[in-house]
Amino acid sequence: MNSNNKGIVLCLLIYLTLCAFIVSLIELPWVVVPVGSKVNVNVSLSTESLTNVTIQAQTNNTYNATWTASIAGSCGMGGYCWPFEDDSVMTTILTGQWGSRCYHRNPIDMIKGSSKEPSFDLSTHLPLYMSLGGVVVMLLTWLLSIAACCNQDCGYCTLYSVFAVMLTFGGSVIGAANVLFFLFGNSESSCIQLLCGDIETAFDIGHCQVGWSLMLSCAGIACVFILAIVSCVLAGQTDTRKNIHNPIVDVRPAAYPGQAHKGQGFMQSRA
Repeated sequence: MNSNNKGIVLCLLIYLTLCAFIVSLIELPWVVVPVGSKVNVNVSLSTESLTNVTIQAQTNNTYNATWTASIAGSCGMGGYCWPFEDDSVMTTILTGQWGSRCYHRNPIDMIKGSSKEPSFDLSTHLPLYMSLGGVVVMLLTWLLSIAACCNQDCGYCTLYSVFAVMLTFGGSVIGAANVLFFLFGNSESSCIQLLCGDIETAFDIGHCQVGWSLMLSCAGIACVFILAIVSCVLAGQTDTRKNIHNPIVDVRPAAYPGQAHKGQGFMQSRA
């Protein structure tokens, strides 16, 4: 496989890894609330119409309600989904909207400061912003690889070195964001604290379970570092741009036709 084909394969793998990160951000099952688990939440509306709910306390018209999850809920970097049906009464009580059990964080609203995202929150906003930054770096790496391959420049070792640096940086940022997401899990504004029970320590997910979006993100991070190592190997095996366009040619003086024979005849005549 020549250098250009290796660069095209690397470009394709970067694209697949980028898609994995985007899907893991959009889809919410990083941690999953199992069916039948107990979920506590504070509500300020009337709870007379709630079913399968236990009222534990009341303070200033705020009830601490405990219910049994009828379906699987989810919590992720980009939002969360309550563990009950869309047409449930609890959907309206907790979300203020009928038929919308999931809440997706909008980065634009987070910057503007909407009613749902009034201000910057370290535990929820920082991991998401870091993940978005890492995805942007991955996107730039992919676009650079496309531009290079279209111009038949994939064989330059300097380009592979740039890929390795960008992949390492993007993967490290996304990995740090994943760690912060669980490090801030015991924060009051974290969806892990909201859905997974009383979380007292970092990296604790309570009665929740690991979801497929988290595993997809971790697999993407592992692939990024593998691709960075592959880029370093390709950089070491590939010539520079200067050597490709200006190859070193071994130039030696050429002998005239018959020069060797004439010299040999001259030596024989003298003998």
